[in-house]
Amino acid sequence: LYATWVARTPELSAQVELLQEEALLLEEILDQPGESAAVYRRVLDLEAGNLEAFRALDRLYTRLGRWSDLAGLFSQRLERDGELELLFRRGELRERHLDDAIGALADFERVVDRDPTHAGARAALERLVALPALRIRAAAVLEPLYEADGDRSAADLVRMFVVRLEGTSDATARSSLFRRVAELRELILQDIAEIGRAHV
Repeated sequence: LYATWVARTPELSAQVELLQEEALLLEEILDQPGESAAVYRRVLDLEAGNLEAFRALDRLYTRLGRWSDLAGLFSQRLERDGELELLFRRGELRERHLDDAIGALADFERVVDRDPTHAGARAALERLVALPALRIRAAAVLEPLYEADGDRSAADLVRMFVVRLEGTSDATARSSLFRRVAELRELILQDIAEIGRAHV
């Protein structure tokens, strides 16, 4: 019946309203989340900026574990408004559900580029430092953030320098990094026991 009404309704706003009523019925009364998501998807196809349909699809795709569809939904929304928290959520989605650590790293990097203090993105980048394939690249993103923090992040900055040493073969560059590690340990961290090791 709803499909018939939508087909016979020429006005876009009326079509959207009818589809939203149908989707609500499917989800809340008939408990058919998949069918409800399909109708909300039609709403977005008709009205790309419809926030109610976006939020409903976010909820339904999460409930159904349809992670690829959810990532596509986020990407579509990001093309419209570039919302920072949505970018962060897409990064988490890629990392945790889509086995796309490289894509996640790119999203987290964009987040901290816009908001260097974003705690969630920083924590995510720290997780990615633990992955051998992304270790050096993730550390390179974190290094300037910790440097900008000043003394309070000196220990974290030392860790990033040590990671960078793993991928640095040039003797001059390595010497410079060792020198910075030693300076931070002596002057800021007062870690005298570690200074000798930094020069080994």
